[in-house]
Amino acid sequence: MAFFRVMLPRAIQDKKLKLPVKFARLHGGKLAERARLSLPNGRNWDVGVVKGPEEGQFWFENGWSLFVEQNSVKEYWFLAFEHTGPSSFKVRIFDLTTCEIDYPSAGFVNDVEEEDDSSVQILESPPPNPTPKQNPESDSVQPRKKIKNSNNATTSRNLSKPYDSVDSADGDEEEDDEAGDGELGETLVKELKRRRIFVNSKLSKELPKLSIQNQRAVEEAIAMKRGNEPSFLVMIQRHNRKPQPRLIPPLAFVNEHQQMENAESVRLKLAMGGNDAKWDVDVIRYSAKGPCLYGKGFSKFYKENDLKLGDVCLFEMLLSEGNVVFQVSIARVLKKGFPSLEEVICLDD
Repeated sequence: MAFFRVMLPRAIQDKKLKLPVKFARLHGGKLAERARLSLPNGRNWDVGVVKGPEEGQFWFENGWSLFVEQNSVKEYWFLAFEHTGPSSFKVRIFDLTTCEIDYPSAGFVNDVEEEDDSSVQILESPPPNPTPKQNPESDSVQPRKKIKNSNNATTSRNLSKPYDSVDSADGDEEEDDEAGDGELGETLVKELKRRRIFVNSKLSKELPKLSIQNQRAVEEAIAMKRGNEPSFLVMIQRHNRKPQPRLIPPLAFVNEHQQMENAESVRLKLAMGGNDAKWDVDVIRYSAKGPCLYGKGFSKFYKENDLKLGDVCLFEMLLSEGNVVFQVSIARVLKKGFPSLEEVICLDD
């Protein structure tokens, strides 16, 4: 769902921006008190959402003027908002020429701490012979689909495509995404290490060669980490149609945090969302790969958050009364182009 706004002089003078009434009504007249605005360059701004006295009246306010100032937004510029989550918006800015502006580089500090690679992945089919700490379901377990090493010439692919090459399960279609920025990819690898965010070695190696859309999603996910909580990052890959989605945290992450190794279940909750939704997920054992988030709980989390190919999730581990809780931030991959006119909500004041 998307909408657009023209920056009238009053919006700049009042240092707040009114949201379309129709947009608010479609969300039942209830919006989260905070929203995250994300630009194509990966930079994010958290702004307050203030409710007005009349039905359907909402404004971006606290923090909005900073967004306008730092992006040099001028009168009568055109801003397009794509609603990507309960409190998340992708924003694109167009100036008076009706062309999209050149966004300032997000940039990262390059100080690096060397550490071992880690392993995270969405499995393409159920894990072979899992040894459950809790029996999650009565689903039959099938051998995992084997994917050849990328060094084999028979598995070569266009690395400007979204990450992974298995057929899509959710109707995602491959696009000719823009070629990646090798320098940005190298910087992201260093930043992941500097901030001690675990990823699998395959993603780490291929980041410099992935599409710019994939790289920007990783960049945004890294920026979502606010504290020093133990964390790992995963990029959603293609999956088969029938098996339930599942996730293997990095083995290095598990080895460093014994609570995860011993967990029989974990709880997932959104870092930003405006609601108290929680998902309890079973943990099973997947061969030497270690714990695996699997079953109805993770499948429900996956579907209810509408995860798509190329989306990037940041998992930050918290402990609550001895139980493992992951706070999850989702960075949506920005596809080429923008929503069709059928998806855009016309403005109404």
